[in-house]
Amino acid sequence: MPKNAGAQYSSIQAMTAFDTNKDGIDEIGVLKNEKGKQVFYVYEAPRGERTGRLLAEDAKIIPSGQNIVSIAGMDYNQDGIDEVGVVKDDSGDQNFYLYTSPRFARPIKRLAEDRWEIPYGDNVFALAGLDVNGDKLSEVGVLKRVGSTLRFYLYSIPKTVTKAVKVGQDNWSIPSGNNIIAIAGVDYNGDKKDKLAVIKNEGGNYKLYIYRVEAKIGKSKKVAEYSGIITAGNNIVGIAGGNFDHDPYGELAVMKNENGDYNLYIYDLPGEGKVRQIAVDKHKIPGLTGAVSSAKFTKGKYIDIDISEQKLTIYRDGIPRGRYPISTGKWDMPTPIGTFAIRAKIPYAYSKKYNLYMPWWNEFHPGYGIHELPEWKGGIKEGAGHLGIRVSHGCVRLGVGPAKFVYDWAPIGTPVVVHE
Repeated sequence: MPKNAGAQYSSIQAMTAFDTNKDGIDEIGVLKNEKGKQVFYVYEAPRGERTGRLLAEDAKIIPSGQNIVSIAGMDYNQDGIDEVGVVKDDSGDQNFYLYTSPRFARPIKRLAEDRWEIPYGDNVFALAGLDVNGDKLSEVGVLKRVGSTLRFYLYSIPKTVTKAVKVGQDNWSIPSGNNIIAIAGVDYNGDKKDKLAVIKNEGGNYKLYIYRVEAKIGKSKKVAEYSGIITAGNNIVGIAGGNFDHDPYGELAVMKNENGDYNLYIYDLPGEGKVRQIAVDKHKIPGLTGAVSSAKFTKGKYIDIDISEQKLTIYRDGIPRGRYPISTGKWDMPTPIGTFAIRAKIPYAYSKKYNLYMPWWNEFHPGYGIHELPEWKGGIKEGAGHLGIRVSHGCVRLGVGPAKFVYDWAPIGTPVVVHE
């Protein structure tokens, strides 16, 4: 998942697929931002509607520096166990690092780095690991922004601290349209050679393209295109290609933002004959793993308001599903603390006392509500710069967008927990 996937509704910043134990089945790696800290998790891929268990987590080695731009699984030594390639933004200077893949009880080591070729231009948008010629040795696919255009480059994986070698480039086919959402390597037709899956946003309609990438400079050949169940909803934020069911064909893991909830789906691809959903996970992998244990309610929906952090988190079945900056009551007009519930909802409430409007009003205590940044008569709206600061008269203010989402998401009766 490229950097743009670090969306306002989820902690997920990047995802990839890789084989961490040489069993021929890929795991799913997810980079999450949990309370401002990047953490990398490895999960079993879901099977059907059964979520996979957590296999490993790393908050120190791979995420060191807290500055990951993009991440991808790749095999640099043909041993069947994938490594993790990462581009980091080191104070404005992008660099590529290669690590051993995380597994519990197995130490993570940095194996190689490239500060020169792969990150040249400091403009990496997305990474993809893919074996383009079937020799079980991955190459690094890199999508870069060059001015207002996108370009795709193919590099060998560095073995030590050295320059990678550029082995291919496509300025034409893959980046055409300059509208790419996400990329991933995947063997979509079972010939042991990875292709590049590309999600493009074509005027608001998402479409999947698959290209044959070769180690040369020139146009890549488009071998498939698809719009249907995979791209339905036009809400994809990241993809990862892998083998999740031990058949000869690769599948595509797709993370979607569905009305503020991130959900993971796995699909068979056109090369297998019939495109179909084979697995789904709406809880474990998309959830804020480190925050699950702090949930006050484990069933249904509820809203958590953290005054000290100035953050509102929505939970469903104990899983955090979205987190937003807020503005609570100023020190001399504090927001009431306790456990409440949504008791009334008004799309465009008016305060006679303060002579202002409060869009998307959710009252949780008499005279106190969750609402959008207030508006004065004449259409003047309070600026978003106040979010994160205690400046309200006791209500909880949300920004434009999240306020309506929370209004639609939380019915009357939804518990509201307010705490320091």
